[in-house]
Amino acid sequence: SLVFAKTLSFHSDVEDSGTVLMEYENGIKGVLDTNWSLPGYRQTTMSIHLEAENGTAEITNDYIKFHLLDAVGGVNAGWTTIYKIDIGSKSKFDLGSEGFYDEDSHFIECCIKRENPAATWLDGLYVQSIIDAIYRSSESEQAVQLDLDDILMNFSCNGRIL
Repeated sequence: SLVFAKTLSFHSDVEDSGTVLMEYENGIKGVLDTNWSLPGYRQTTMSIHLEAENGTAEITNDYIKFHLLDAVGGVNAGWTTIYKIDIGSKSKFDLGSEGFYDEDSHFIECCIKRENPAATWLDGLYVQSIIDAIYRSSESEQAVQLDLDDILMNFSCNGRIL
């Protein structure tokens, strides 16, 4: 994977804005444009735009809207919008937003039942490796090669994953 990133400090003393371009070995490309202190926007604003072979999707805090070229899984071709209120939530409280209630509850339940969580330590390692590549790219102003298999090999010992 190839990562190119630029982080900036507009409204604070630390980076508060960043743009990341990623290209995976399988040809998938992604752009992440993020900030946490943009005046005039709530801090939990999320907007994800996807383009794929069979259509496009937009995911926000309030809805999921997608356009299918061909019907799939019982969903007709054309535009479909699903609103947050229609999805529901397992959260037992909502103080401004759900935060990480569902994730925290899942982790605690896994600890109690001694089960593996949906997001493993390896998932966390991969995410941290991508974040590290973003910072290295921004500092060097160069694209950074990211080989997740090499990262995994660096965290193993005698054939066992640590």
